[in-house]
Amino acid sequence: MARRRARLLVIPAIAAGSALLAGLLTRTDTITGKLLQGVEQTTLDWRIRSVPPRPAAESPVVLVLFDSASVQDWPYLVPFPRAHLAAVIDAVAAAKPKAIGLDVYLDRRYPRLDSMDRGDERLRDALRRAGNVVIATGTAGSSFVRAQMPLDPYFAGAAAAVGSADSPTPYETIRDAELTVRVGRRRIPGFPLALWAVSKGLSPDSVAAAAERTGRLEVPGLPGRYARVPRDTAVQSMPIAFVGPPSRAGDENGAFAAYSSSAIAALGPLVPADWFRGKIVLLGSGFHSEERFRTPFYSQVDARGRIAGWTYGVETHADALDNLLSGRHPIPVPRWLSLLGVAALCLLVALAAFRRGIGWGAAAALALTAGVVAAGFWAFATLTVALPFVFPAAGALLAFLTSTSYVSVVEGREKRAIRGAFSKYVPPAVVAELMADPTRLKLGGEKRRITVLFTDLAGFTALSETVDPQDLLALLNRYLDAMTGIVLRERGTLDKYIGDAVMALYGAPTALEEHALHACRTAVAMQRRLGELNTAWKAQGWPELQMRVGVNTGTPVVGNIGGKERFDYTALGDAVNLAARLEPACKTYGVGIMVSDETRRDAGDRVVVRELELLAVYGRAEPLPVYELVAMAGDELGPRAELLEQYARGLAAYRARDFEMALVWFQAALECDPADGPSALYAERCRGYVQSPPPAEWSFVERRQIK
Repeated sequence: MARRRARLLVIPAIAAGSALLAGLLTRTDTITGKLLQGVEQTTLDWRIRSVPPRPAAESPVVLVLFDSASVQDWPYLVPFPRAHLAAVIDAVAAAKPKAIGLDVYLDRRYPRLDSMDRGDERLRDALRRAGNVVIATGTAGSSFVRAQMPLDPYFAGAAAAVGSADSPTPYETIRDAELTVRVGRRRIPGFPLALWAVSKGLSPDSVAAAAERTGRLEVPGLPGRYARVPRDTAVQSMPIAFVGPPSRAGDENGAFAAYSSSAIAALGPLVPADWFRGKIVLLGSGFHSEERFRTPFYSQVDARGRIAGWTYGVETHADALDNLLSGRHPIPVPRWLSLLGVAALCLLVALAAFRRGIGWGAAAALALTAGVVAAGFWAFATLTVALPFVFPAAGALLAFLTSTSYVSVVEGREKRAIRGAFSKYVPPAVVAELMADPTRLKLGGEKRRITVLFTDLAGFTALSETVDPQDLLALLNRYLDAMTGIVLRERGTLDKYIGDAVMALYGAPTALEEHALHACRTAVAMQRRLGELNTAWKAQGWPELQMRVGVNTGTPVVGNIGGKERFDYTALGDAVNLAARLEPACKTYGVGIMVSDETRRDAGDRVVVRELELLAVYGRAEPLPVYELVAMAGDELGPRAELLEQYARGLAAYRARDFEMALVWFQAALECDPADGPSALYAERCRGYVQSPPPAEWSFVERRQIK
């Protein structure tokens, strides 16, 4: 009763404390908060990418991207050919778009070049004729005070408006866009806002001035926290809800319809009017390396396996403009509401940990965090609400850790007693199960599908008669230590050592998915590791060792077997016996690893095997197919690949009773590797059967008379 009353006080205290601490850790004005903010931004990137893309043709924004063809005959790095810009603007303006954005910095004229092609003059005249072109500018300075970089009045006077095209995060993944920037005592519009205003028939400078005067930017659909003009920083920004992957001219899979500037200039007055009529057209680079940036879509892979890659700067402005036009913005959850939600989540995690134990507490923390993630993806896709992910995850983790720490102090004595009593002679995995469920401290077992692995060293008994006992012990210990490490790395349970032999279980006492695959990986790794050991031993003057491995998958009885005072966790049954029989059978075929058909089927195409025989092992009348485990899928086979092909042809001919042709194929396999045991065995059989064929009723079954 006292413990129950204490928990009534402790559980709410843990929930509240975990929520508050998680809130402090995730505040953006703390060191941890700044680090975790990057994680939160990454999760927002995932949500942006998860939104089903809108057809590019439905967007009111269109891109005209400069391409390498547009400067093919232009010998200068700078400026971009202004005659070309003029031709593109004239062609686009003829279709009567609502606004045109030119993402090119026009800070000066080039009289010498202008005398050659009248590029400056033609560009100025094109700006005047269009009457709705917004040109880009930049700002410089600190985060508190900015100054506008000068534009040549020759061009600025001909443009409809000027907007700052800087990015708040130019050297990282771009996630934000400038809305307004305070320069001196006034505020100028960002490039996307200027285009939005011109498309609505408004003066961009007037919109920015009103925002500076009232403290709020009046754009329909813009959330209040982004509409408020900051007083402690010069830049007013908003996060971008990117519309889709990067756009490319001629590719319909991008976020926006995009055309190459060279094609538009070439078409001139023949440009189809419906491409641009009533649209907002942005002109900018689509090939300069210094103009490309990372966005949330950078690493996205499309259906054809292509990575989206870089987004050019002009398109980031297009995404921000699209947000302003559609009113679709990432909407953050108020901090106080997040705190209440996280406190409730922490309470549920603490209740699960206290009432049902550590496992349930962990499951609750994971399930609730997963629920928050699922809700976050849904909320963003339908409402563009950006639920926090890191805050609740941190709260759930803290609640779980705090709860389990408290429980371990109260209930840990019994578990520590179990560990102390059994850890010296029971496998660690079994100890963990006993600690989780002390009622299992009894004799008995259960049937479970697992994979069993046996190994043995060939000729070790004879070796022990010729090698000094101390050297032999050192060699054996090093060998067993290496093999045991491989078993444990592959999540197997070391059942026992039998002299120089090793018995291991996969899938018991704890369940293990793909236990057959883990056992196969263990066998291959063991043979590879023994080869490395042999190389080292040879240099020390020690003899080389050969190992045989047998692997079988089945359903034996696994559990605690022995007397009341002392018992071992092990496996018994036909599946274990078969694995033990496969190991010595390797010697007959001259292979290192033999696996049963059950193991081969469970491991699937992730292993490379070759069929050896229909084998009836000692003590078992029913034959079964057995295989040599050659390698893991993806391993380099080298010349062995041709050997396996010749062997397979030989085995097929052998099964068809065409022993002469089978002998040809097996001899071809032996030419690849004269030491190949299976090929040599079958070649010898074929020679005998050519002289004295087996009876017609022969079933191709090989029956072993020894273990």
